[in-house]
Amino acid sequence: MKPREYIENRRLPSGVTISIYNELYHPTNGGNYISIYLSPNLNEDNFRGITPGIWKVRLQGEEVRDGRFNAWIERDDPLEIGREGRTRMFRFPSFFSEKTNVDSHSITSLACGHRVIAVANLDDAKQRINASSSQGPTRDGRCKPEIAAPGTEVIAANGFADPDEPWISMTGTSMASPYVAGVVGLMLAMNHELTAAQCLGILQRTARPLAGASYQWVNDMGFGRLDPKAAIEEAKAINTRVELR
Repeated sequence: MKPREYIENRRLPSGVTISIYNELYHPTNGGNYISIYLSPNLNEDNFRGITPGIWKVRLQGEEVRDGRFNAWIERDDPLEIGREGRTRMFRFPSFFSEKTNVDSHSITSLACGHRVIAVANLDDAKQRINASSSQGPTRDGRCKPEIAAPGTEVIAANGFADPDEPWISMTGTSMASPYVAGVVGLMLAMNHELTAAQCLGILQRTARPLAGASYQWVNDMGFGRLDPKAAIEEAKAINTRVELR
């Protein structure tokens, strides 16, 4: 396939359906982008999953500048599947090869945007980052996530549930991010002139490291745990001018 060419919903002999899209200058970051989608055979009479084994992808550059490329798999979170005696058994995410199965660079595209605050999922009870939380840095070396906030077993409104079950406990960065968004909202209430860059700077400045960590950025928790009170007070005081006498 050449740039701008694509294959859509081609059925393989195994029943798996494959689609390949080859885009130039992707609108989100200007990079060239190839996406490959594999779908199982969903026929009720002959349901078959994706063929297991080794799938190979070959790239051939027509004009090579430095030869670097980035590849990633749509992540599947670690999942506990049971116990074998006293041993807990887990299913771990897919990977390209043993060398690529590392604890880094799993942060998703939405969190990689500039002036976007990426939030790690803090297990507040255990004071550690949840295993399902995405890790940085970004593919261009930026420090994300920037901050960690409680996101494990958070009680939230269950909007799509039976009226008799109005609350639900959920875990993920989808719970940690609203926590930070709420704090930023209170910061802006104190000082509505703050920019996105200033909000991020305040969150980083007032963050507190977890036990055993320093104030340096870490790829799973960023610059530390969010300190809501300190961040709001800093936002309130940022425009306070002190006259030197």
